[in-house]
Amino acid sequence: MIPIWIILVASVVVGLTALYLLRLAVATTRTIASGRQEHRRLRRQLMREASMCPDCGYTVRVATDRCPECGSLAYSTDAGDGD
Repeated sequence: MIPIWIILVASVVVGLTALYLLRLAVATTRTIASGRQEHRRLRRQLMREASMCPDCGYTVRVATDRCPECGSLAYSTDAGDGD
């Protein structure tokens, strides 16, 4: 017969391991999500500097409020002048 203390210790170890794995999964998910968000932000910034549509990558050289390729809002090239 197995002593009850062995069963109790085993259940605590298994429970702590499951809790650790759950915390690890949550932390990994948060890290991936924040990395994807930062990647999107950097991509949009680089595309804005290159006068490209942030959604489809079409080069927007004319001063319009929408991309002629996909119709999404395009960035103006003279938005940062301030004059």
